[in-house]
Amino acid sequence: MRLGRGRRIALAGLAVVAALATSCSTGAGSVSVHAIAPLPPGVLPPTVAGLTVVDEPLNPALYPTRPSFVDAVAFFSLRLDRLAEATLQLDQLRNLPVVRKSSFEEEVADDVGVTTPVALHLDGVPVWVSSGLDQQLWVWFKPGYLAVLAVRTGYPFPRSVLRAALAATP
Repeated sequence: MRLGRGRRIALAGLAVVAALATSCSTGAGSVSVHAIAPLPPGVLPPTVAGLTVVDEPLNPALYPTRPSFVDAVAFFSLRLDRLAEATLQLDQLRNLPVVRKSSFEEEVADDVGVTTPVALHLDGVPVWVSSGLDQQLWVWFKPGYLAVLAVRTGYPFPRSVLRAALAATP
């Protein structure tokens, strides 16, 4: 079965949640088991960089109860008409010592995409740039949150989406 571009972008984003839900090399042994909840609606504005924000339903089976650094998650598609040009995953991180380690952000960013991430600073926020299958990937952290943005390679304004998403996330 061949997946459309929008579906491939969505699946790549969900893989990030799965990676965080299990562990990073930062010492998952100290992380307790708990259920991951959905973030409340209204976390993002109705549009980001001219793209319509659609809150995508999450299947609870994708988030079994197991050791996790995440308390809550939301997954959005950013659409131009019906086509998903990008996806944005927003995770609310647990307040754990391992999450506050200086190496945590880089280790998480390293688990996203198929290329080695490159760190840059955008509007004062460290953003890790990587790529995946037919998509550009950006990972950033704000206090208590992790965001992963995937933009379809053929979309003409990926940096505009990045800047708008960075401004729109908590």
